[in-house]
Amino acid sequence: MAHFNNIALRRVSSLEVLASSESKKVAVMIDARRGNAFSAVYDVEAGYKTILEPQIRKVEDFIQEIGDIPLVTIDNANIKPNLLISSLVENVHTFSPNYLREWGE
Repeated sequence: MAHFNNIALRRVSSLEVLASSESKKVAVMIDARRGNAFSAVYDVEAGYKTILEPQIRKVEDFIQEIGDIPLVTIDNANIKPNLLISSLVENVHTFSPNYLREWGE
């Protein structure tokens, strides 16, 4: 649709979208079922610097690992889309999404 309507296509991480809820260091998590979560930790203030790489983790392990870092999930997110960092997709025909489920294998 973007190509035919001459609209720029931008790539953005779902986890970074959740991270936009905070202004400093934040842990983000999306349910991946069976006690797992797609998760990461970002420093939003530093331009979404990755503190803990996005990957599938056991929820219990992630909660323990993040300690007192604020946790944002879909249920408690206050998304601020104007703060998101996205990358322009130059060629929509070669666009390939990244899926975390592939990263955890």
